[in-house]
Amino acid sequence: MKLASKSRRKHYQQLRENHYDLIIIGGGISGAAIALDAVTRGMKVVLLEKQDFGFGASSRSTKLIHGGLRYLQSFQLKQVTHSGEERALLYENAPHLVTRRKMLIPFYKGGSFGKIRTAIGLRLYDYLAKVKADERQQIHSKSALLSLVPALTDQGLKGAGEYVEYVVDDARLTLEIIKKAMEKGAHCFNYLAAIDFNYDDKGYIEGVVARDQLTGNRYLIEGDFCLNATGAWRQSLLAPQDDHAIDSSTATVKDQSVKDQSSTDRSANNSLPDSAIKWIKGAHIVFDQTDFPLKEAVCIEIDPQEEGAESKRKKEMVMAIPYAGKTYVGVSQSEYEGNVDMPTISVSDQGYLLSAMQRFFPSLHLTSEMIESSWAGVMPIVAHKGASSKKGQPVSALLDEAENGLLTLMSGKLTGYRSLAQAVVDELASKIMTVKQRQFKPCQTAQLTVSGGDVGGSAGLDHFLQEAIKRGETLQLSEEESRALAIRYGSNVEHLFTIAEKATPEVLQGLPLLLYTQLYYSVTEEGVMTPCDFFIRRLGALYFDIDLVKNHRVAVVEWMARYFGWSIAEVKRYNAELEQALYQATHAVEDDRIVKITHQTDDNQSQNRISKDAEEVGTQKNEADV
Repeated sequence: MKLASKSRRKHYQQLRENHYDLIIIGGGISGAAIALDAVTRGMKVVLLEKQDFGFGASSRSTKLIHGGLRYLQSFQLKQVTHSGEERALLYENAPHLVTRRKMLIPFYKGGSFGKIRTAIGLRLYDYLAKVKADERQQIHSKSALLSLVPALTDQGLKGAGEYVEYVVDDARLTLEIIKKAMEKGAHCFNYLAAIDFNYDDKGYIEGVVARDQLTGNRYLIEGDFCLNATGAWRQSLLAPQDDHAIDSSTATVKDQSVKDQSSTDRSANNSLPDSAIKWIKGAHIVFDQTDFPLKEAVCIEIDPQEEGAESKRKKEMVMAIPYAGKTYVGVSQSEYEGNVDMPTISVSDQGYLLSAMQRFFPSLHLTSEMIESSWAGVMPIVAHKGASSKKGQPVSALLDEAENGLLTLMSGKLTGYRSLAQAVVDELASKIMTVKQRQFKPCQTAQLTVSGGDVGGSAGLDHFLQEAIKRGETLQLSEEESRALAIRYGSNVEHLFTIAEKATPEVLQGLPLLLYTQLYYSVTEEGVMTPCDFFIRRLGALYFDIDLVKNHRVAVVEWMARYFGWSIAEVKRYNAELEQALYQATHAVEDDRIVKITHQTDDNQSQNRISKDAEEVGTQKNEADV
């Protein structure tokens, strides 16, 4: 099974033909990693994601794989070692997606960090995290630091500590893990929402009713265990969904009981009160390197009161990180009560981060007009203390088990995602052994590359890139273009070179060769169904190459409309979604609890109007493949 967008209907047949050991709901980094771990142990796995893979926090993080330095401050020494080990594994299993980046921590007069404290802390970190020799800490004098970051203010500056962080393309990491899981036999679907559960005569979940978000078709998926790995959407899955009651005349199911049980009390899905969960939003803003030139990443202690933020906020670390020709700044963290589907940057978020950068980089004269893009991600925080299940058992640090057997992942994060999945599947394997007397292999993922990760490890990456550049030259791709493809797609890049090799003016349809190559690969191999999938989560362009989106959005919509045979209404819908994403990335809102969502109707054609060309292609089909 591969992520070919046109093959969805054929793949749905597999849902009818299989009984799964594990049904995973949620296609973020945690769900993806659990699917890969479980399938490589021998479990039969299906994963459902109601949006695109990595739609939520897994594409909206700060894009760092931390080595555990943050845990040192709270004396979680074992966690420091563990995080360092996991980061080292990732660097070997997905070296094309991970970039080592020096991180400088300036210490100022009166600040929490001083030369002695920073030196001791970083040395202890090097030891506990087993940091490689070429990544170990350094302490810089004031003059040495300013030679590295000349725009940094020298007022009260004493020097800086240096350590190494790993920057990662979070959305593509999530996707490549899912692709690897599918290579190993997992069945993974985006735009397939879990809308209800099917129960046995004792009230335990024995299946999930899923709805294709694009067609409305419904399917019954049967399995022994169901895992809720939806993160910020945890409560929406657990809440009653009366509007999703099953209509037996249209549901594609094998059991009439789906209809009969769709109204089962959903409170049984949850053993934790809503008050045990709060949502934290992380905000980021992006500058072009011409406006915010930065060669090394900088991590600065910010006093919110000095930046005009509310007084209850504590001091926090804000980073400025050079990446993909841009400098992004984050993270501003705050409690969030808005729409978790569409978290937005508020005026106060933007002002807080901008004010901090203006104070520490005064010579750059940064303004809000220089902010090219922005993003925000939301993650749930579960208060374990005092929580207990309805069965009177303590809540696991990993999984919460409800009365009806629904398992809910209690935590999830980009750093340490692999080991978290290992621990979860260990627990699941134990449950299956108890119930079904079936035994599975131990964890296989420690030395398992992600899809595209077969580049010879970190040591072989440079050679791989040079070979890719040579291959690209034969296709009239520039060195920069070939390198970009190789870094984004790793060992899968040969597929893209083959697409480029066969491209003709007819199939390009006016698209640049580099863009067409990635677009075609995305719809045939990576499950892209919408322009937002492509621009945001496959390319990351909404945040780091927004002009590409602005300049080619109409042409991409036209190409996809021809490829998929979209109707005029579908063209309008997807164009409006992309326009909305562009607007939200480039505009701060006064109140981030309120997000207006525009639904296209025939009576609302004046809003988000698309080009005449895009309207015309809505009724055309072009099945020509490369």
